Amino acid sequence: MSNQKIGEDLKWKKFQVGNGGSVCLVDWMGDDYALAEAARVSYGEGTKHVNSERGLIRYLMRHWHTTPFEMAELKFRVRVPMDTWRQWIRHRTASINEYCLAPGTRVLKADLTWENIENLQKGSELVGFSEGPPIIRKNNISRCSVLKTTTLTAPCIRITTEHGTLVCSEDHRWCVRARKGKMFDWVHAKDIKVGNSLAFTAHPWKVEDTYSAGWMAGFLDGEGWMSVDKNRSMHLGMAQKPGKVLEAAVDFLYQHNIPFISYANAGCKTLAVSKRWEAIKLLGLCRPQRLLDKFYSALGNIGGLAQTPSKVLSVERLGKREVIGLSTTSKTFIADGFLSHNSTRYSVAVDECARTLPGQWRLQAPGNRQGSKGNLNVKYGDILTARESELHSLSRKTYEERLEYGVAREQARKDLPLSNYTEAYWKIDLHNLFHFLRLRMNDHSQQEIREYATTIGNEIVSKLFPQAWEAFVDYRLEALILSRLDVEVVQRIMQKNEDFCGRLAMRRDLFMECQDETWAGLDKCRERDECFEKLQQIGIMPS
Repeated sequence: MSNQKIGEDLKWKKFQVGNGGSVCLVDWMGDDYALAEAARVSYGEGTKHVNSERGLIRYLMRHWHTTPFEMAELKFRVRVPMDTWRQWIRHRTASINEYCLAPGTRVLKADLTWENIENLQKGSELVGFSEGPPIIRKNNISRCSVLKTTTLTAPCIRITTEHGTLVCSEDHRWCVRARKGKMFDWVHAKDIKVGNSLAFTAHPWKVEDTYSAGWMAGFLDGEGWMSVDKNRSMHLGMAQKPGKVLEAAVDFLYQHNIPFISYANAGCKTLAVSKRWEAIKLLGLCRPQRLLDKFYSALGNIGGLAQTPSKVLSVERLGKREVIGLSTTSKTFIADGFLSHNSTRYSVAVDECARTLPGQWRLQAPGNRQGSKGNLNVKYGDILTARESELHSLSRKTYEERLEYGVAREQARKDLPLSNYTEAYWKIDLHNLFHFLRLRMNDHSQQEIREYATTIGNEIVSKLFPQAWEAFVDYRLEALILSRLDVEVVQRIMQKNEDFCGRLAMRRDLFMECQDETWAGLDKCRERDECFEKLQQIGIMPS
């Protein structure tokens, strides 16, 4: 199976970690072949004798030639407790970003009104959708709630499309189709190019406070219907006998550029709004209460994100500006009519914490002040788990109470426990990821972060870069490094044990008998030769 097929199967696949954490691959660049090609370009003639892909990668790892491994990158989304995240971000060679929109960006609410992003509050209900994949075709339109809003300053971009202009941070993500016929996917604003297409639904509408809009609302509530069929398709229509009432309804639809089809049915004429987002717009601008209630109840069952590709006409960098970060329960929302991804790195600030089950409380290791060994008796674990639950509840209640009094969010959250979960996008090159995994997969690493590292390594990296992973395991993860002092100790032992050294020198073929099975049968093997040289240096093999 190709790296591309494996990667597409892994993208957005969520791997559970612990009681409530997770990690998934968002995107990646490169494969084993790309690593080898980068080395050939870098080292040129120096690699002419190490030309097999696997052999070259192992040579690079063995001799600490790290630059080629920096040519590959991986991006993950992790859901992790804050105390574990504090250890994680000590690895400063990765990118962690916040994704935000400019004030004045209008966001579609679940009641089908539009609100400026800066006016949204925690708990506001919005129209969202599942983040995919695949985006567009199989995803339900659903309700979601605002978890958090944040104001900050970030480098921004202005994107002008056929259907409007967007101002956002460089790392904000939009639903984009890069080429004709290519599936929509999430793309950072800084990577969007002229000619790409953004997924667009409908221009924001204003609620009409006019006689004709009020009349249309009454007509729809009295003579109209809204339904969702077994295929999750939404239908909106109305029926009336030919006459002035029907003519007034037709005029309203024409005046507001809402396409419809009409057909005769049992002496009446039926008007059916043919496009989903135009039907939603009709409900939102004239607000028939009965049908609005039906739409609200149907959110979550309406399938597909029928949309119009909106071609990008220009992309302009604006420098640093103030932007608003918005986090929702669905990780998605609709901004100025465009399908938008969650705009902050923190998805859950208060409502969920990492829980410790009664049998999971670990005891302090006697010989390692930063480690643990064994588990506490479950009888005492029950007590500690109950106290933990009380503490989480009190901290959440205290935080929400501060917000009710108007305390600034940045100050109100200062006493939240480190067991709170946060969600982050984490991008890193393969060289620095291997360094992270070597430290965090080690038995001396804290169990919580070790579980994340093990999942990333075994479930994702090993499948995307199998030859590089093999070399990493052999030369880093499971290798033993001897210091100068270690080498000198071995040499002194060998010198004192003259009888053993003499017998070993007489049996030089012992090394060949004990060689690794992957070397056997090869007339020339650089890796085998280097191993023998190391044993010669410390006095185990004869010079």
